[in-house]
Amino acid sequence: PKSIVDDILTVSKLDSNLLVITPVPSQPVEIIRRAVKMFDPELQAKGIVMIREVHPSLEQMRIDWVMLDPSRVLQILINLITNAIKFTAGVPKRAITVAVSYIPTKATNQAASLTLNDDWGDGEIVYIRFQ
Repeated sequence: PKSIVDDILTVSKLDSNLLVITPVPSQPVEIIRRAVKMFDPELQAKGIVMIREVHPSLEQMRIDWVMLDPSRVLQILINLITNAIKFTAGVPKRAITVAVSYIPTKATNQAASLTLNDDWGDGEIVYIRFQ
């Protein structure tokens, strides 16, 4: 209940351009590790496999630190993982993949991409990108 209210307030601030994003040097791989670790007991209890993927592009480009707001990214990951668990729990193939990769862009020539992918077992794949 409290998190729903917080999420509504966050969306309201975002719509009003009042949401403060504070980018600091952060390690996206570490943020993913922390987010997934929070869900370990629930994942084990529901028999869901959580896969963390670090795309080779990060290593190839020697990217370890990026500028982002770690608390906002963690909040987004928690919301996405919570939703993925909710919809993955009732299907035969229970796996969720959280991945991070490097995608060059024309504007800045650099971007990190976090994706969440859950396979619900019927061939339907949800693919969500946060950049």
